[in-house]
Amino acid sequence: MCNFLSGIVTIENYPRILCTNLLHHEITVNGSGLKPEQYREWEWTSDDEGRSLSVRAAPGENPNVLKSAILAKYPNRKACLKFCIDQILKLKNINLDGLTSVPDNFKLPDRVGGYLDLRGLTSVPDNFKLPDSVGGVYMLDSIIKKIKRNKH
Repeated sequence: MCNFLSGIVTIENYPRILCTNLLHHEITVNGSGLKPEQYREWEWTSDDEGRSLSVRAAPGENPNVLKSAILAKYPNRKACLKFCIDQILKLKNINLDGLTSVPDNFKLPDRVGGYLDLRGLTSVPDNFKLPDSVGGVYMLDSIIKKIKRNKH
C-alpha cells in the first residue's frame, strides 16, 4: 500500500501522533506549528507490528518511550497508515503520493478544495472513484489510464 510512512509524535504526557504527508515528516512539521523541542520524527518502513518503526530521539532520550506511545494507539503499520490517510483526507490539499495501491473499501471525499496527488498509485480496485470536484489539479501520473470516473 505504501512503501514508507512517516510523521511526528509530540513529547507530552499524552503524546499525539501527527501525519499529514505519508512520505515527508517535514510537511507534517510545517503544518503543525510545533517547535523542534515539542516533537520527534518517526518512520515505519515495513508492514509489521513495530519492528520497523523508529523514532528519532534526542541525545539522552529513550526512543522506545515514544515508540510505545505510537504502538499503544496503532499496534501495526496498517492501523497507523489508515489513521494517517484519515488525517490527510480531512485537509484541503490531499497528498497521498506515497500510496501504491488502495483497498477495495477506500473512498476519497466527494469534493477536494485544493489539489489531489495520487501519483504513486499503480493499481486501484474496480470500484475506485475520483472526487466529483477538485479545486486544484489532479496528479495521477501512474494510474490515469486505469481510473474510471463514475458519477453518482
